Amino acid sequence: MRNGVAGKSFLLKKLVSGTLAQPKRTAIGFVTASLVTATDAANHEARRLNRLAAFFFPLATLVADFGMNPPDTVWRNPGFWTALGAGVLLGFLVHALVASRRKKDS
Repeated sequence: MRNGVAGKSFLLKKLVSGTLAQPKRTAIGFVTASLVTATDAANHEARRLNRLAAFFFPLATLVADFGMNPPDTVWRNPGFWTALGAGVLLGFLVHALVASRRKKDS
């Protein structure tokens, strides 16, 4: 039993002195770096999904409003042109707001 206690005492002294702490610091650094890499990959995927949603959501909304009719009947509908014009104007407005915020941040 005495050797077991002495061995633990030796390890404790080495840990306090820093010789055993270095591999632990390296392991913590490795885990932190791998978590950062995983977070960056998740952020990249989230951006891709947001772009897909930003593209397909307005399209799905237009289809829900006007149906999957032949183009001739959709173009004759005055509500179609109003919705299209409002969508284009709002798109330009959002684009201008985002661009101005990027210039402020830079």
